[in-house]
Amino acid sequence: MPMHKPDSVLLWITGVLMVVGLILLSSASVVLSNQVAGNSYYYVVRQLILGIGGGIVAFLVAYFVPLAVWRRAAFGLFIFSIILLSLVFLPHIGHHALGAQRWLSFGGFTVQPSEITKMTFAIYLAALLSRKNDKHAKHNQNLMPFFVSVGVLAVLIIAQPDMGTLGVIALSSLILFFISGAKIQQVLLIILIGAVAAYVLVKVEPYRTNRLTVFLHPNTDKQGIGYQINQAFIAVGSGVIFGRGFGNSLQKYNYLPEPMSDSIYAIVVEELGIVGGLALLLVFMALFWRGLSLAIATDNQFYKLLAVGVSSVIIVQAFINIMAILGLIPLTGITLPFVSYGGSSYITMLFAIGILTQISRYATL
Repeated sequence: MPMHKPDSVLLWITGVLMVVGLILLSSASVVLSNQVAGNSYYYVVRQLILGIGGGIVAFLVAYFVPLAVWRRAAFGLFIFSIILLSLVFLPHIGHHALGAQRWLSFGGFTVQPSEITKMTFAIYLAALLSRKNDKHAKHNQNLMPFFVSVGVLAVLIIAQPDMGTLGVIALSSLILFFISGAKIQQVLLIILIGAVAAYVLVKVEPYRTNRLTVFLHPNTDKQGIGYQINQAFIAVGSGVIFGRGFGNSLQKYNYLPEPMSDSIYAIVVEELGIVGGLALLLVFMALFWRGLSLAIATDNQFYKLLAVGVSSVIIVQAFINIMAILGLIPLTGITLPFVSYGGSSYITMLFAIGILTQISRYATL
């Protein structure tokens, strides 16, 4: 296939998002940085070194390793993800924090396997759904492998537990399955099964029941199970149109839990108002639009589906985080891509951009 220069629009959008994300993090993390290290930029520096530094390495790997290699390695990457997700439950390797067993610990550093799985599973599904099967039998043949592979990951991720990441993987996978040409009946069947499974999961675990209760009745137990969402509402509500001004958030002073990770969008709206919050959302939508444009502009079916898959992971995670903070869905506990503090998430997202950038070399825009 003829190759072109990397897509500059994609790289510019990503660059803007990274710079804006660091600026927003510098404000949201200042209180905790001073408390932990007596340094206002402690977490920003760590994000630069671990998140962006590691992310650039991941970007280069994704960009320079030929797409044909990723396709051939797809099933192996899926098995690798299963192994990593299983290792978190082993003593001395798995790391437990905040009531969850989601991390692997190596020499003082932690890695979240579910973050890696978002990308490896997108590669696996793109390879699976682009197989050259008979046109009429293709999706009937792919439906069972799709169910089984999602189901295996779901069991491991639920056991951690990490419902937010499972939601990202499930929704982005469903988008990819639909875009690949699945029948509407198959998509509706998957949605029905997913809804029933979600209902059962909520019923069997008290903390999930509490989150659903707070979602339906936000005023429930404002000092207990409803504390985080009500503090987020206070932050968002006090931002009004143009916000309190950059750096002037009050909620980050130990009122709003997780102000530099899960709840950072509330701080953004508090300081920059609805205008700032919408502007950030538009940047995410522009990134997703560019990813879809690349998918449309290439003739290779694997490249198309891979572009849709990794783009969907980014936008779905962003929307889930933002909608949870605004009270449109139950709180999930996932980060805002390129903005929240977190090395594993940042590395994963820049890996996705590396994949998209390589695909752009084969796309005629």
